Amino acid sequence: MLKNNHKIYAANIFLLLFLLMPSSAYSKNLAVAELFTSQSCSSCPAADKVLEFLSQDPDVITIGYHVTYWDHLSWRDTLSLPEATKLQKDFNGQRGSGRIYTPQMVINGDVEFVGSQKNTALQNVSRSKNIPEAKLEKVEDGIRITKPEGLIVNASTHSLMLIELGKDKTQAISSGENSGRTEHYVSPVKAISYFSPNQDFFSLQNIKEKSEQGARYVVLFREGLAGKIIAAGKI
Repeated sequence: MLKNNHKIYAANIFLLLFLLMPSSAYSKNLAVAELFTSQSCSSCPAADKVLEFLSQDPDVITIGYHVTYWDHLSWRDTLSLPEATKLQKDFNGQRGSGRIYTPQMVINGDVEFVGSQKNTALQNVSRSKNIPEAKLEKVEDGIRITKPEGLIVNASTHSLMLIELGKDKTQAISSGENSGRTEHYVSPVKAISYFSPNQDFFSLQNIKEKSEQGARYVVLFREGLAGKIIAAGKI
């Protein structure tokens, strides 16, 4: 009986030490859900809600790219960004497709579908939590990146995207296709920058727009500028 008590005590100590380990001591696999959307698109609110639902999963990085090509209508998307439009064109072009539409959701930079299809999104995310996590650490005026162990990148074939996410936003829309609606947007992109995939530190001063208080950052290691995601991290 005494021997068993010693075993239980030792097991409890091991469990306590494991729980007290810093998060940087181990890594996990993630899924990345990117949504190309617009406040001026009548089909987009349902997709925005799917992205919001996915954002509740701590193992899913959600990114909301608000494109500009709907802004010629009577409502200009308050979150629209030219870089988001370019990224969508690059993504579809890299796949050999000229089809540009909203709402378009992309999982891990690979699988794309209409973003309002919640079941399709959930199925793809559940089987796609296989992106190794890059560790991000805030230091002085920048962020240090630790690549996942064993990750091999080449500056001629891969890129490192730095994405600044703004605060989640609730927006009343007074004109256009969604006139009279009030919508909530999660993980809206404020700025996109590209770096060498071999870079392990970047200064926040390099971001094109001044960071807002409490800004969040995501890094994506991609094939090409807009291809498959091979590692990801957030802070």
